[in-house]
Amino acid sequence: MLIRFLMENEPCKYYLNEHGLSLYIVHNGKQYLIDTGASECYARNAVLMDVLLTEIDMAFLSHGHYDHSGGFGLFARRNHKAPIYAMEGALGRFASDSGGVFHEIGVPEPVKEELANRVTYICRVTEVAEGVTLVPHSTAGTEDIGKRAGLYREKDGAWVADDFAHEMSVVFETEGELVVVNSCSHTGLKNIVEEVKAALPGKKIRAYIGGLHMKGKRGDEEISTYTREEIKDLADYIKAEGIGRLYTGHCTGQPAYEMLMEELGEEILDRMEMDWGVEINETESWSES
Repeated sequence: MLIRFLMENEPCKYYLNEHGLSLYIVHNGKQYLIDTGASECYARNAVLMDVLLTEIDMAFLSHGHYDHSGGFGLFARRNHKAPIYAMEGALGRFASDSGGVFHEIGVPEPVKEELANRVTYICRVTEVAEGVTLVPHSTAGTEDIGKRAGLYREKDGAWVADDFAHEMSVVFETEGELVVVNSCSHTGLKNIVEEVKAALPGKKIRAYIGGLHMKGKRGDEEISTYTREEIKDLADYIKAEGIGRLYTGHCTGQPAYEMLMEELGEEILDRMEMDWGVEINETESWSES
């Protein structure tokens, strides 16, 4: 199983960067795309990485925010064969009050138009290929998390706290273990891992990949929206569950990342970067490639 990051927040010498995330995954001989960043820049990075969008076998929109969907129009135009999966409601309207200004953050309207006849919607745990399962959120009370994060969805013409029903995990099984990809983990890694365990019982989670939505701002200063105690509790959970590797970035933020590193160490924690790929091989090790 090979994973490359086509888009990530952090600047990288040879690649374009933006606030967004896009992943390319090779698994069981098939090529997968998870998200497309905020624009079409990921496609330029794909060329530099020798990734052909026309050869992608299946694509996923992890949730309905612009920084994961902005390049899907280009993908739909270039690739006419790959099914595109998303949760029911992912093309709805979403908003944030970050920075003290209420603003919409959903899939851009032109992209919605291009995806209208391409998206296959799911509403339950769905195996879409051998060893690839889509797991929606099933945890109750997640609108409280949306309220804390200042994130909203439109419901019956009004804005309500987001419960992230439009977000899903993409879970890959390799060597009898699981690799969980959840691009922003809005409802929290612990909730998501418990959802995956319920959907695919008895299987160890080898790795977790995705942002952890811990990044915030106080004036011009970047802060962690999780307290040190909350991060220690999360780290203790990761170790207790035996999750071998947490690979994160995007919306995690540097302050939270540094606290996680103090708790988990480099043996477990690593950063998503565009200048190298991650390979999970038969010896159960991760290596640069």
